[in-house]
Amino acid sequence: MNFSDPIPQSACHFSNQGNLLAIAKSQELYIFETEKLSVRDKFVFKDVITSIEWSPDDNFIMAVLAKQNQIHLRCLNPDVIQSKQEGWTGKIEEGVIGLAGQIWAPDSRQILTFSDLQLRATVWSLVEQRATAYIRSPKHVPPKGISFSQNKKFMALAERRDAKDWISIYYTGNDWKLVNTFEVDTFDLTDLMWAKEDTSILVYDTPLESKLIIYSAMTGEVVAKHNLSSGPGLGIKSVQLSPNGIFMTVAFFDTKLRIFNAYSQREIVSFEHTSQISFAQAEYNRVLIYRETQITEQLGSYANNEKQYFQYKVTQAHRDGQELTVEKFPMINKKEISAFTTSQFEKVGTQGPPTGVSLVAWSHDSKYLATKCDQLPNVIYVWEMSSVELHSVLVHLNPVKHINFGPTTHQLCISTGQARFFSWSPQSTACYDLNGDSGSLSSALVTFSVQKVKWNPKGNKLILIDKNQAMIAFPGYEFVNYSSQPKFISEYNSVFNVIGTGTGLTENNYNSGYFDQSAAKFLQSSGSFAGNNKLY
Repeated sequence: MNFSDPIPQSACHFSNQGNLLAIAKSQELYIFETEKLSVRDKFVFKDVITSIEWSPDDNFIMAVLAKQNQIHLRCLNPDVIQSKQEGWTGKIEEGVIGLAGQIWAPDSRQILTFSDLQLRATVWSLVEQRATAYIRSPKHVPPKGISFSQNKKFMALAERRDAKDWISIYYTGNDWKLVNTFEVDTFDLTDLMWAKEDTSILVYDTPLESKLIIYSAMTGEVVAKHNLSSGPGLGIKSVQLSPNGIFMTVAFFDTKLRIFNAYSQREIVSFEHTSQISFAQAEYNRVLIYRETQITEQLGSYANNEKQYFQYKVTQAHRDGQELTVEKFPMINKKEISAFTTSQFEKVGTQGPPTGVSLVAWSHDSKYLATKCDQLPNVIYVWEMSSVELHSVLVHLNPVKHINFGPTTHQLCISTGQARFFSWSPQSTACYDLNGDSGSLSSALVTFSVQKVKWNPKGNKLILIDKNQAMIAFPGYEFVNYSSQPKFISEYNSVFNVIGTGTGLTENNYNSGYFDQSAAKFLQSSGSFAGNNKLY
């Protein structure tokens, strides 16, 4: 595998089709073509970029300047502009009402912004270049509390009115017509999502209540209701649907993960994240256990001439003639959990204490499921859903930070906050150490800690992400000396040593009003849209 040099970044994302890569660096935004890794566009803003997001069709990208309560828009495809000219720009200013969150509408021509204190959500039209609709009292800020149907025609939004939770369904056309609204039986709704091929909406309550309810999207009637208390203490931590829509995972603050049939709403199995495995038990006879191991090799006669690297060591029942054993996994110190005070719990909200199933990742075809339980922070469990049993256990030297399956394969990437990351597949495993050959790699790699791994949607590249820097990984290549890198990698790395200057924007201001007259005086001048051309 080949790597680029570390790149300074505050945000980086592949486009949805995987053809472009956006990397934000302080006030600058670079757009790359992923195949050639050449700079396609560069934009400079007046303040630090806090986040970026591609439109669903990849024709636009938004750059959020949170300190200014602004969203800046850039068009990357002149064909969507009536004049066919390049350089379309737009800017959304929320003013005194603040900007707490934002999300693209499915048509890529509208954006929803959410104000501070969840006073309202505003729909901005890029075509009309103004605010076209307002929604009062959204309960959460994206990505929580909002979900678009699979056909992209409807939006379900959690709202808080009169100290009660409501769900409103809107048609995502130009007028954002309210289709249905109904009260839900929750104490403090945590999140919602569409289910059953857009016929139902699934909601789950605060961990203190442990309720999971499915409502009919058309009538608002209860289709199914589960009180999933797993004993004393906190209940549901997260809910997730599999890519094929058949399975629904419900994670708890204990060591359990329950799997439901998303259509019948019946529980299929409950996975227990055990701290030890006995190969004498039939259910664990075929389980593969991979342990991260540090290997030291003596390269010469000198005592300090050593090479250290990491790899997985595999264990399995009856493998290589070994006797049946009991494998134990490292657990979190109980003092660390007990030290998690009430103030800390309030700070992180519904994430709760460092217990329970915190990471859940599905393969693209829903055949494999990878999970992490915070009581065993160094361990990843991989479950095979065709047989509904444990397939592999991966034990690491450091706590796991992030897991992510490939978009087209069963390859799972695992990061532990070190200068290396791991991959697993049903056929093989690997450890990629960025400092594995210190003589040939840049010294800057020593300070790089892989916190997260993102796949290109095409599955042919990776982004390794640290707090303030990133690296591009090219699967299929072996480690090579950076002095002999391909030309396109050298050109790619050199771009980030150049600081450019931006150009001014042409702005046409549009005032926005508010439907609620009692709040008009406070909110009327708080938002504006600026654009310099008409869109299709």
